[in-house]
Amino acid sequence: MVRMFKHIKSYGLVTVSIALVLALLMGSVVPAKAAAPERIVKIGLFAALTGAIASSGVPLSEGSIDAARYINDQGGINGIKIQVIWDDIGPAMVPRAIAAHKRFREAGVVVENTFLSVTAETLKPTLKKDGIPLLYTGSMTPLMVTRPLSWIFTGVFGAGPEITCVAQWFKDTWSEERPPRLGYIFFDEALGWAGIEGCERAYDIGIEFVGYEVVPFAGVIDTSVEWLRLSAKKPDLIYVTSAGATSSVLIKDAARLGLQEKGIKLCGYPSHIDESILAVVGADGEGWYLYTPTATRVELELPGVKLAMEKAKEYRGYGPEKTRIMYLAGVMSGLVMIEGIRLAIEKVGLDNLTSRAVRDSLASIKDFDTGGLVPPVTMDNDHPYVTRAIRIRQVQQGELVPVSDWYEPIYWYPMEEQ
Repeated sequence: MVRMFKHIKSYGLVTVSIALVLALLMGSVVPAKAAAPERIVKIGLFAALTGAIASSGVPLSEGSIDAARYINDQGGINGIKIQVIWDDIGPAMVPRAIAAHKRFREAGVVVENTFLSVTAETLKPTLKKDGIPLLYTGSMTPLMVTRPLSWIFTGVFGAGPEITCVAQWFKDTWSEERPPRLGYIFFDEALGWAGIEGCERAYDIGIEFVGYEVVPFAGVIDTSVEWLRLSAKKPDLIYVTSAGATSSVLIKDAARLGLQEKGIKLCGYPSHIDESILAVVGADGEGWYLYTPTATRVELELPGVKLAMEKAKEYRGYGPEKTRIMYLAGVMSGLVMIEGIRLAIEKVGLDNLTSRAVRDSLASIKDFDTGGLVPPVTMDNDHPYVTRAIRIRQVQQGELVPVSDWYEPIYWYPMEEQ
């Protein structure tokens, strides 16, 4: 091609013009092979790449995107590719989520994915009206319930019921004769407030709830007052719901006040303390507990973990030290959505595929195996969550190591719409 271009330059301007015209004419008589129409299905992703909780939002978003990429590399769903359309809603979550949903709807997505509870709760009436299902990777709150059909599916069964699982684990490891005492600190967000009922329900298993403290969602620079007020009530375990920069401040303040040295166990919500937070707080995170249904990078005996680690390396250049539990949770959510799409295509075909068909299929997933990223997934309208059990893990030498069996809650949120 370069040699031909140099050859044309050696002619005069008229000769060059003739040569170009002839080339165009010759090209016009070559029969063009019509390109086959691309067969794709679209997912809308509410990413959180900036803002207060980007430390969790970035790996979650990347994992969800990479799950689709992996499926596409395997040939898609019988040749049908998955396209993820995303929008960063981190800086202004509510208005950006509303605008992003409108764009997703106009683009023809069949399911949406978010990692922010405020997105799910804000969009609930719109999702029902537009008939588009949403998978929220976090914990169910009562405000996410829709009836008679579930349009919002969640990763875990609910902030309140999950706390009772943590309480049950703590009770099982308790050796003193008196009842153990539970305290609660959370950021000012729906997910945090939803956990209070779980703390109160801990009475049912013989745990005394001593009270709670609330810190701002973002912009926190010191939480000493909240920690001191709560620790003055003599809890044996303090449970924390927060994320991002707020978590970093809470963890460092707890270490500075020596709460663990005083015999208080500290346990967090999954996004409260992950590898990205540990990279900031360092040794101050040692000894903390967290609950999560999602496996961590140390559990390489699980094929789903091993595969996700390999894809993080291939797609992102991430070594083991950069592949976080939130990335694995993102992969899990992507695989579950794609399984719902696969079942819907299997039932109605691509030409008849609708978001309603995907919703119906998500509500009919049974024993879907993610390779151990979470226990086998079964969902329906009365149980619209990916997992029905959680496991306790502890920070040991900077890694999130399993330290318990699986726990199911002592109660579930009633599936009545708020």
